[in-house]
Amino acid sequence: MKHHILERFWIGIGVGTVIGTVIMILISYVHGDGAYMPVMPHLAAWFSREVDGVAVQFLLFALIGVVFAEAGIVFTVEKWSFVRKCLTHFFITAVFFVPFLWLCYFWQAPIWQVLMILGNLLLSYVIAWLTSYFAMRSEVRAINTKIEELRKNSHE
Repeated sequence: MKHHILERFWIGIGVGTVIGTVIMILISYVHGDGAYMPVMPHLAAWFSREVDGVAVQFLLFALIGVVFAEAGIVFTVEKWSFVRKCLTHFFITAVFFVPFLWLCYFWQAPIWQVLMILGNLLLSYVIAWLTSYFAMRSEVRAINTKIEELRKNSHE
């Protein structure tokens, strides 16, 4: 178990920082007027040097990556239902995700923007749950069909 925690930690850092870089490139295309924005202006304003803002944002992306990766451990709890796992994962990540959004992007934004992003996050959980539910349901039906075939064949 300890090995998996460390593995998730390093994967979380990698994935979080890569996603952060991709996000900043996309934001630069949309809002950067052709210039690369290595850090969000709201975050950069808190530091006397832009590089300090970039470093803090990098660490925040790494941290949020670790949070999402480590929170995935709840999906290994066999006694919990899939709904409980999803809700637990959502609440763990949301507790860290809201301050992350606030620090990196929405320092002075209205609360509705943060709620909209949380709504999008919740929607992604609902879509993931529905997709998994129907996939598992299909698998169970296939297994039940196979069991029925085996029963019929064993009685003949």
